Amino acid sequence: MFHVKLTDSDIEEIKKSGFSLEIEEKSGKKYIKRTNDFCSYLSIKDGKSKCEIYDYRPEICRNFPRKKVLGMKANDIRCRAIKGS
Repeated sequence: MFHVKLTDSDIEEIKKSGFSLEIEEKSGKKYIKRTNDFCSYLSIKDGKSKCEIYDYRPEICRNFPRKKVLGMKANDIRCRAIKGS
């Protein structure tokens, strides 16, 4: 279950793209609203997932699976590509 955190520039880009955007706010942070515990822009068909706003996806999605852990660069272990290597 991923929570897709949004920056102000992410919000602007998605809105400029013409896609509708529903935002959830928690502890002062903004996230894409989730449907069935997944990003509402993620479609799954025949076992394959697809981002419906790929060209306008938020920064956190563009950088996945890279992230910082305790200030160090790391790969997110939830990424299947990393697990398989």
